[in-house]
Amino acid sequence: MRLRQTLVLSVIAVLALGTAACGGSESGSTTTSTSASSAPTTTASSTTVAGSTRTVTVDTRFASPDGSVTCEIVEGFARCDVPDADWPDLPDTAASCESPAFPSLTVATGGQVEGTCAGGALTGTAEELPAGDSIEFGDLRCTSAASSVKCVVPSLTDDDQAVGFEVDRSSFTIY
Repeated sequence: MRLRQTLVLSVIAVLALGTAACGGSESGSTTTSTSASSAPTTTASSTTVAGSTRTVTVDTRFASPDGSVTCEIVEGFARCDVPDADWPDLPDTAASCESPAFPSLTVATGGQVEGTCAGGALTGTAEELPAGDSIEFGDLRCTSAASSVKCVVPSLTDDDQAVGFEVDRSSFTIY
């Protein structure tokens, strides 16, 4: 009986690995998904439950489920644009912009968080990142909520303080 259980578990493991090896995305990126289960976390705009994390190795554009935040994660930094933002002020590093077309924030792997003077919104296809799911590229992780996105540098983040930012239509937070 024990041999039969071991054999069944081995077959299931081989099938799971085979299915994962056959998967992928149309953009040619390498992805790895993991599931995390934890208590809900509260963000500025909503409550989310930890979901899956996908690791990418090519530039990837994505959007919050409601479409109000569009982001790009690439090697070395992540950028999020909020074209219809109603922020009461701009981040200090973007306050000197002559006429920012829209509010935008970036975080680099070294931990630098800046507002940008972006002249044009991120263009091209942006996949929806379901609430609670994350995308990682190198040392950056962006996690979506219903109407916001939080991007951090996990290696610089500890239990007490994140290094990165969170944006939605009505506000931004720099960590």
